Amino acid sequence: MKQGITLPFKTIMMFFLSIAAISCQKKPVDINIKNKSYHFDEMGKKLESKLGSGCVGMQYSITENGQLRTENAIGLRVLPIDGLELPYTTTTRKSVHSCSKTITAVALVAQMNKYNVKLDDAIGDFLPERWNLNPSMSSITFRNLLTHRSGLTGTRDDFASMKEYMTSSGIFLPTANAVYANVNYSLLRLIIPMINPSIKNDINNNYTDTYADQTLSNAYVNIVRELVLIPSGINAAVAPAIWDGSATLGPTRNYNFSDQSVSGYTHTDQTLLTGAGGWYMNTNEYAAFLAHLFGNKIPNVDATMLMNNRLGMWNGNWNETNFFDHNGSITSTLGRGGVCQWIHIPTSNITMVVQINSQNNNFSASQLKTMMIETINESYY
Repeated sequence: MKQGITLPFKTIMMFFLSIAAISCQKKPVDINIKNKSYHFDEMGKKLESKLGSGCVGMQYSITENGQLRTENAIGLRVLPIDGLELPYTTTTRKSVHSCSKTITAVALVAQMNKYNVKLDDAIGDFLPERWNLNPSMSSITFRNLLTHRSGLTGTRDDFASMKEYMTSSGIFLPTANAVYANVNYSLLRLIIPMINPSIKNDINNNYTDTYADQTLSNAYVNIVRELVLIPSGINAAVAPAIWDGSATLGPTRNYNFSDQSVSGYTHTDQTLLTGAGGWYMNTNEYAAFLAHLFGNKIPNVDATMLMNNRLGMWNGNWNETNFFDHNGSITSTLGRGGVCQWIHIPTSNITMVVQINSQNNNFSASQLKTMMIETINESYY
């Protein structure tokens, strides 16, 4: 009878111990992409690195879910050529230029909801009776103005040019595509107060050009403060004018980055010209306004409705990042000016606001927008 093979006891034990050791080894841990997060300090530094050397001075604020995450200012707000070398600070205010249109749009929607006026109502009933409006104005609606589809063209920020244009014999027909024009939002400086029946009656009963201009412009400022800025926690002194013109406490000057031998300039009082532009704020204040807007914390204003209808803002997509935004800029004589840009990304609820106190920078307005979005995306890992 053939005997079976018998293994030594020690060999058998070593076999079972090796199996147990293998079974106890830790398995590799899969990386969960949901563990990614935004690194806001790094985001700020990246933004400064991209922009800082390409302009005279800049200021920025970044929020997430309505909370301020980081802010800073770098560069100069006053160059030595103007007698002092002053740093750009986070509290420095400057014009936000056409980013004022977002503020005006929000104020209009709040005022319309307060008095039960609809987006597709015609604007004619909310302009002074003495204007003898061109008949084609009957076809222009609030929605047309807010989306730049009114058929109106040009800047026409002052009262006299608006009146002349609106009572002219031209034909104004709403357009299918947006044709960007300041006049749409300059008119809202007059229309927003006229939605209030008591103000409308006062203007129509006591009309002169000067009285209407001053009364409606001041009423617009007060309505924006009451319905938009104060609910957003913004200093009630914020206005379309700088109230402290001293050299040390006053606003930033506007420069030509490529030719810094040219003195800078500051904006004058914009009260009688605002609506399409003109509000003076810093990025912290503007970011607070956007945080309250997109957090649906401004009474009588639905942010989703504004976004869906593109009211006071644009919508875009960059490298699969969907965003809403508006920009503003001005270039005056000798190439001097300034820039403002805000970006809101709904999926992350991150908002970034940038202000720059120069023109002829090392980047264009379109490059600024993409650099801001890239900075946000690069800081997510």
